[in-house]
Amino acid sequence: MNKVEPLTIEWSDDLVIGHENIDDEHKKIIEVVNIISQAITVKNLDKCTQMMTAFIQLAKNHFNSEEKILLENDYPDAKSHIEYHRILLVKAQNILN
Repeated sequence: MNKVEPLTIEWSDDLVIGHENIDDEHKKIIEVVNIISQAITVKNLDKCTQMMTAFIQLAKNHFNSEEKILLENDYPDAKSHIEYHRILLVKAQNILN
């Protein structure tokens, strides 16, 4: 039987946006997503639940940071970007539930 490898996201320079704090938050999000993928692969429901909970909190904090920057810099279409964040959080919570 073949061993199933978890899907992973690799950080690369293509993902760098140039804002150190936001880039660091993106790296952390990728790290947590990869841990969730590993937990799914080995069917560790407890770890998956724990890390999804951590992911949602991390995403909330990140979105707050990002939204503040968008608004401070009069980012075009910030309102729809912020709404997209809300939709992503609802979807993540639905997955956890």
